[in-house]
Amino acid sequence: MTAPPELAEALRDRYLIERELGRGGMATVFLARDLRHDRRVALKVLDPALGAVLGAGRFRREIELAARLQHPHIAPIFDSGAVGQGGGGAEVLWYAMPFVEGETLRERLRREGRLGVEEAVRLAREIAAALDYAHRQGVIHRDVKPENILLSDGQALVADFGIARSARPEPGDTLTATGLSLGTPAYMSPEQALADRELDGRSDIYALGCLLYEMLAGRPPFAGSTPQAVVGAHLSVPPPDLRHARLDVPPGVAAAVVRAMAKLPDQRFPTAAAFAEAVGRPEAAAAPRLPAGRRDRRLAGLAVAILLAVAVGALLLRRHGTATPAGPPEGASASSLAVLPFANVGGDTADAYFADGMADELSIALARVPGVRVAGRSATSRYRGRSVPATEVGRALGVGAVLEGSVRRAGDRLRVTAQLTGAGDGLVLWADRYDRRQQDVFALQDELSGAIVAALRGRLGAAGDSARVAMPRGTADLEAYDLFLKGRFSWSKRGREGLRSAVDYFQRAVDRDPGFARGYAGLAMAYVVLPLFDTAIPADSALGLAQRSGARALALDSTLADAHLAMAYTLKMQWRFDEAERHFRSALALAPEDPAVHHWYGVLLYAIGRIDESVASLARARRLDPFGSTIATDDAIALYSARRYREALTEIRRASALDATKSDTPVILGLVQLALGWPDSAVGSFETGRRLGTGLDERGYLSVAYRRLGRVREADSIYAGLRRVAEAGRALDYDVAVAAVAAGDTAEALDAVRRVLAERHPFVTEVSLPCDPLFGPLKSGPTFGELLREAGMRICPPEASPAAVSP
Repeated sequence: MTAPPELAEALRDRYLIERELGRGGMATVFLARDLRHDRRVALKVLDPALGAVLGAGRFRREIELAARLQHPHIAPIFDSGAVGQGGGGAEVLWYAMPFVEGETLRERLRREGRLGVEEAVRLAREIAAALDYAHRQGVIHRDVKPENILLSDGQALVADFGIARSARPEPGDTLTATGLSLGTPAYMSPEQALADRELDGRSDIYALGCLLYEMLAGRPPFAGSTPQAVVGAHLSVPPPDLRHARLDVPPGVAAAVVRAMAKLPDQRFPTAAAFAEAVGRPEAAAAPRLPAGRRDRRLAGLAVAILLAVAVGALLLRRHGTATPAGPPEGASASSLAVLPFANVGGDTADAYFADGMADELSIALARVPGVRVAGRSATSRYRGRSVPATEVGRALGVGAVLEGSVRRAGDRLRVTAQLTGAGDGLVLWADRYDRRQQDVFALQDELSGAIVAALRGRLGAAGDSARVAMPRGTADLEAYDLFLKGRFSWSKRGREGLRSAVDYFQRAVDRDPGFARGYAGLAMAYVVLPLFDTAIPADSALGLAQRSGARALALDSTLADAHLAMAYTLKMQWRFDEAERHFRSALALAPEDPAVHHWYGVLLYAIGRIDESVASLARARRLDPFGSTIATDDAIALYSARRYREALTEIRRASALDATKSDTPVILGLVQLALGWPDSAVGSFETGRRLGTGLDERGYLSVAYRRLGRVREADSIYAGLRRVAEAGRALDYDVAVAAVAAGDTAEALDAVRRVLAERHPFVTEVSLPCDPLFGPLKSGPTFGELLREAGMRICPPEASPAAVSP
């Protein structure tokens, strides 16, 4: 890419722009010649979106702060400015810094994978010294990452303080008011991901902890298939222990990294200097260096010695009766287990679906064994691509054992390794490796599942002695089965492209084997959620296809929980509530430990007004999948509808922590804030939802908040506008009803409710019209309840509005 013409023209007397060096999420970097000083510089041009938010005045203040930083490990800023108008009407913002003859830390890590302990610690301390100096000047970096660490003659230079912000926010800070969260997901602190106004230097310390982890482990601490998944891990997953990734990391260094990456700023090091001191203490120093071959052999020998000592010690303790083996984590059943996503180690990312499918199939099969409880697939998916101790998984998911493994495919050969580990003591219960031909995959699955049940038999009691594992493949056609696994892998990704691919794979599977019931069930599950991600697909059309596919699946095999679940949700969205509940109950009987069944059933229950049952069902889903952000959001809706506002507030905040990018969460938070008597906070939440492009229409709710703040003119304007666009079919009558109730226009509110119930829009089955406290004023007369009963809903008892509560 060439430099923007207006920039090159405006700077032609000062800089000769030669070529592009690279680009990131915030700037494009050009190599330029400083004509005045005859030196090469790196000219950084800010992304237009970031430039528009900062504004030229704010940008100059930021640059002035950064230009005052004079430290041997900070890359200085030579010059800066703003030029003309960009394509979007904003000025082009730029700054110049030294062009370093060397490489970035990212380039070094890409080449070498990971660094030696001594060098990694030295670089981390140099970076920490630079950050500590900047923090004492009142400047934080906000984007500490390998790309912003220059290596000049082996020394670290921290670059890009040009987009830092003062650690003391200015009054009316427009940058944070936008909710814009600068930074890179792999190194972003939890408070930065949430665009916290109180961001300080401890956010940089968190990023530096992530950076040191990557220098030593060869990979970032958290991984995910999307940036949102990575951010979610930073918000909710405990910091990993470096010693699980690399044996020669000293305990002091590993402990310092864990503390630096604490979720709460108060639990981290107070300063970057304190972090540097911790990793540089003698007890945290690197182990004596050995030649590579000897070092590897020494580490391998040490590992073997430790394992032998543990095994012999355990044997002696058991033989002499002086100790008993550790049981499962507190609250976990001894016969419960989690099947983690298998690693794809073949090097071909196209085979990832097969590794995932192997784990899923084992999970489904083991869940059919009497006496065994298996954690839901949605709960275990967060561990994909991560190395986490079984004890940690056990505590998080409440299981007594953890199964993990890997799959390698090469030509027509398969190699599968699997290991079952006790979650209470971390001891291996069983492990094995299987080498088979691709066409023997069915026999391999049977052998694997049988071996796992045998390993669990001592924990299962009488039920385990006679247990037989039934693999629920549903087809003898290997190609149809392979297409089915690809479809389910695509379905797990969601999104428009993922779901369209899933439909294609499932359809090809059933075309190849028309008797493949699971393929039809997969089609039904894909169609039922497709309208949520693909607005080009009419909801009626997709739901009709879902219903036909589900009915076909059940005609072939009435024991498929997924088919019942898809049918149930389709019928719910078509307002056929009694039929939907029958299928939900069948799904519950067939898959009692599946969090999705309890979750979707809970949504039906609050949609029709059975709020206490809904709260119980969603609480069960939450226990089975404690990391499901959508479960947390819908649980908050149920608690809000049940007028348990404090609990709803806790749950919606948890949903936001699990997935800070979920666009509907701020709107639900706003509803809870309204119920608690905080309309000013609710306005901010609704506006955040609008900025994120939520699928919910926040205008009716916003009119409620404005009216409670005394901003009657704005509330009336929104109400009138909603009525106009609803008549033109560009808004839902549900939102008109919300605004009408707030305006005290009972007649129009009831008319809008009549239209809502006559139209039977699927959206209304995702909220709780009978129980939403906003509709409380309509419950004083008989009409609202009669309208609901005619639609198959149950009115919730009215309750006086809560008194305002201080935040």
